[in-house]
Amino acid sequence: MRQVLLPAAAAALLLTACQQSTKVAGSTGDNPAADILYTDRDSTVSPRDDFFQYANGGWLKAHPIPDEYSSWGIGNAVQEDLYTRLRTINEQSLSATGGIEKKVGDFWYSAMDSAGAEQQKLQPIAPELNAIAAAKDLSGLLGVLADFQVKGIGGGFSAGVYQDAKNSDAMAFYLNQGGLGLPNRDYYFNTDSRTAGIRTAYADYVRGVFQTLGGDSVSARQKATQHLQLETRLAKASRKLEDLRDPYRNYNKMAIGDLNKLCPSINWNTMLDKQHVKKIDSVIVGQPEFY
Repeated sequence: MRQVLLPAAAAALLLTACQQSTKVAGSTGDNPAADILYTDRDSTVSPRDDFFQYANGGWLKAHPIPDEYSSWGIGNAVQEDLYTRLRTINEQSLSATGGIEKKVGDFWYSAMDSAGAEQQKLQPIAPELNAIAAAKDLSGLLGVLADFQVKGIGGGFSAGVYQDAKNSDAMAFYLNQGGLGLPNRDYYFNTDSRTAGIRTAYADYVRGVFQTLGGDSVSARQKATQHLQLETRLAKASRKLEDLRDPYRNYNKMAIGDLNKLCPSINWNTMLDKQHVKKIDSVIVGQPEFY
């Protein structure tokens, strides 16, 4: 009798649990439309045929991928909602008369004042442009690059302080490949029509920048060509995306002395000092061949 009752009891419990689970998953009280899990699923699809579509089809239909994105998910939707809320806060702060709110409003206005930006033209970045113009040799150029790195302006290579990937209790100074205006090295070498078109558009953009800086069309085109040649050399020395995915290959800890041997044209003791990086005896170089 016990052997009969135990399976029967287990079956009864299982049936009850399934009924309760169905009620919870399919509704919130008497209003199933208010249940997120219910509205996110696609009841027209059998979970036996395509469980992903069954569980997420409703959400996917309600949130198509925007034209300007290659992918979309709940994280993107949350971020967009956050941006909208932050914009509302910033715009409401424009009418503030004092306190932190006024500072927020003033900062927002300074960034959104396109008419004021057009009127100022290049004046806000005049110190940086003058520093570039004053660099007449390698030492001067490295000084400018070091100053730009401190200001968060990339140039030539990527440098920064991050958590040590092999020692979470420590921070480390990282050096990585960089200096590219296009997303990655493949954009400089792929021969398909789309990539070639992007390169052409980028060349036009760079030429336009040099014209904005005061050059005529001929000199701007020459400088743009030289600029792209330099970026192409940097791209050639850079690793491909698939090679950057290997965390072990992209972690190369070395003493400052070894870094100077790797790249003797740069005095890294001086370079690091100019970047206000002091009291370190080693750095982590992601791609040694780049340097």
